[in-house]
Amino acid sequence: MERKVPLGIVVSITVLVSLTILGLGSSQAFMDENCIRIGNVSPLTGPGGSYAFQAFGGMKIAVDEINKKGGVLVQGKGVPLKIVPKDGYDSGTDTGQTIALYSKLCEEDKVLAVVHCVTSGETDALYKSMASRGVKVPTISNLSSAGNVASYTPYGFRYSINEVKEIAKLLKLLHDKFNIRTAALVLEKDSRYAAMTADEAFIPGAKNAGISILETITVLSKDKDFSSQAAKLRELKADMIMVSTFAASGAYVVKEAYRRGFRPKVIVGCNGTNSPEYISIGGKGAEGTIMRSGYNDKLPGAAQIDAEFQKRYKEKMNFFGACGYESIIGVTKAIEVAKIKNTPESLQEDRQKVRDALTSIEIFTFAGNKKFEEDRELWKPSVSVVIRDGDFKIWDEKELPPISR
Repeated sequence: MERKVPLGIVVSITVLVSLTILGLGSSQAFMDENCIRIGNVSPLTGPGGSYAFQAFGGMKIAVDEINKKGGVLVQGKGVPLKIVPKDGYDSGTDTGQTIALYSKLCEEDKVLAVVHCVTSGETDALYKSMASRGVKVPTISNLSSAGNVASYTPYGFRYSINEVKEIAKLLKLLHDKFNIRTAALVLEKDSRYAAMTADEAFIPGAKNAGISILETITVLSKDKDFSSQAAKLRELKADMIMVSTFAASGAYVVKEAYRRGFRPKVIVGCNGTNSPEYISIGGKGAEGTIMRSGYNDKLPGAAQIDAEFQKRYKEKMNFFGACGYESIIGVTKAIEVAKIKNTPESLQEDRQKVRDALTSIEIFTFAGNKKFEEDRELWKPSVSVVIRDGDFKIWDEKELPPISR
């Protein structure tokens, strides 16, 4: 399902540009506009659209908030922060296009840093490309959660939850406290994110918890009929469904399984299901799904930003919207600490300073300030959430959430 993104005109480029990043200043560098240019590429269309909508929306709110307060302090003066392009480049959830657009941001748009909202598969390919080509532009992912992506390049950063550890923790709790013994794994096999999450989190997590995976049931992102998957789930009668998919695919499976009368004891989702799209498509079938999340609207300061998000975009802010907001606050602090010159001639020197500052400062999160680890991963504190009455709620972990009957 593609969503219409009410964030302005989405720019899409299909022709690959040169991937050689020179990192040199020019007369067209960001200082010419008397602003600080932060590049963005997001999958505003395609399977990653609902997540990028949230993350990019959070980024826009943070930029407006910073500029309203006078901008970023550079050489003793407030300088406006600007996202380039205004409404982000659209990757279409395509790795080749992500790399091409990222190259354009660094080479042609001359951005100081990139804060991108692309999926785990896109981030994995992008950071490997950066490493192989020696790209020296500080780059932050605020959307991906699978894989050890930031380790590929010293200029890559990742801002999320540690999904491997968090899913393992959740599965162990379900086994030990609620006697969950069997599971069926629903896997979107043409999604790099879903595959990594299954291989690195769900499968080893279930094994270590003592939970037997009866079968892996696969779907494709373009599937329209989910009857065979739902029928198999009903036949297996596993205690638990583990959903390793993007929002739409997983939602259609649990919706059809519910329609056919299958009621597992519990459904466990992942970051891919942490989306309003999963709730809106899944309906009653999605009720009771639990997952780990790095955000809830009861955290200090979250309610105010959530209210602004709802005012602008007509839906509640979720984990990805919070990550988008927090990542801009973090990179702004790094820019101020780095004491950049913000001139065309100092572009590459300033990029290096911002990169170094990011490795040393504490970054704001609603759950408390955190630092990037040595591998440039920042793991946000997490809580268990449950889908109840069509919304994400905190799960107290005292009893299994009710599945719609």
